[in-house]
Amino acid sequence: MLITARTSSFHFKGQDIPIQDIATKLGVGHIVEGSVRRSGDRLRVTAQLIRSSDGFHLWSENYDSTSEDTIQVQEDIAEKIAVAMNVIMDDEKREAMTLAGLRDVEAFVIFQKAKELYQGAHDEFDQIEYLRRANRLFETVMEMVPTYSPAYIHHTDLYVHILLDSVRGQPPDGVTEKDLAEAPDIILADLAMAAEHARNSSERNNIELDQAFLSGNWRGMQRMLERFLAESDCNQAAWVEAIAAVYGVADRYALRAREIRKCDPMQSRSWFDESRAFMWAGDAAEALRVARKGNEVAPGSSLSSGLVQALVANGLYVESDAAITTHLQLKQDVLQSRILRSAAMGDREMTARLQQELIKDPLSNTFWTSTYYAWTGDRESANRRAAEIDSQPFGSQSLLLTTLLCVCGAPWDIEATPGFAAKIDEAGMSWPPASPITFPLKDW
Repeated sequence: MLITARTSSFHFKGQDIPIQDIATKLGVGHIVEGSVRRSGDRLRVTAQLIRSSDGFHLWSENYDSTSEDTIQVQEDIAEKIAVAMNVIMDDEKREAMTLAGLRDVEAFVIFQKAKELYQGAHDEFDQIEYLRRANRLFETVMEMVPTYSPAYIHHTDLYVHILLDSVRGQPPDGVTEKDLAEAPDIILADLAMAAEHARNSSERNNIELDQAFLSGNWRGMQRMLERFLAESDCNQAAWVEAIAAVYGVADRYALRAREIRKCDPMQSRSWFDESRAFMWAGDAAEALRVARKGNEVAPGSSLSSGLVQALVANGLYVESDAAITTHLQLKQDVLQSRILRSAAMGDREMTARLQQELIKDPLSNTFWTSTYYAWTGDRESANRRAAEIDSQPFGSQSLLLTTLLCVCGAPWDIEATPGFAAKIDEAGMSWPPASPITFPLKDW
């Protein structure tokens, strides 16, 4: 049974929207609607299960309880809904339901606040500060419920971005040498705890896939990737997109990304992942369709950039120019998208002018430097920059992610990055990867 994620279902909270319209947007056949009223320590909970096709109420009930009874009420509602929908709840399924939740109400509230900051960080320029604030809350949850795996998984992201920014020569403000030295150990310790307390085998496999990628031990990644692609649940591995792209299985990952997006359809990032996966799979038309639909349903800054990229991949340069003007807000995003567009059009003069404008901006992100060199055919600079990254700790991880972002095949000659080349060979990946977008200025 597909259960829409909280982030999507709560998108409609407090809005006077017909049940059938909500169900259509979420892609579900039934809606659970209810309310909670509090008076001191007393709670009045109402819940009803509604069939979206005709608005028929399949089940409803009121509960009077205290804050201490919240988990029991929640479980009773879940079981009653299961019965109403003819789902048999045996002991094994009851245990799975129990493991899926965070059984501490206060910790649950803190975790949701942390998730909001975490998700906001990926659409904000000041990413590190948002992740620091989120981590303070994740750490509180880890103290309150030491066995809750998702808190450890999300906690790693700050330290991954600290390492990536440092490798690219752009260490964030306030990051010390001690922070950099400790980051790898914190990441691996977090993932070890997450794997130990994984709630099911699928989640454990995805954690182990992230562990392999982030630790630099890529030998077993293909086996873990195959397990991930064979699943049909809502569990996502954080770094799987880049891994799947370079392994040449983007077509299978795109279908998996679609199923994961259906679990959380109001999450902008899910649409972006699906669109880019189809682009890497060589289906630019489907990538564009997904990006357009996603921008209607769940617009966001990453998805807006993805829409521009999909338009360029389809050769729709006039429309891509309009999308840049209409959808992108940050100056850096605008310049990066205009560079992509002009490079794909083969306009060397315009690309060089825009690139210089971006480089002069003190807030420009050096993460994209290697991609600019590749898009414009500056092979010597692309190789030099890639070699600089390759020589540093966490360099191979950064280079694999750069390959994903470039959507240009091989952004540099593999001989320029012997460390990365060894990792590619160890993982059994094929090189060079496919080139989702053609860049006329790039001749390799």
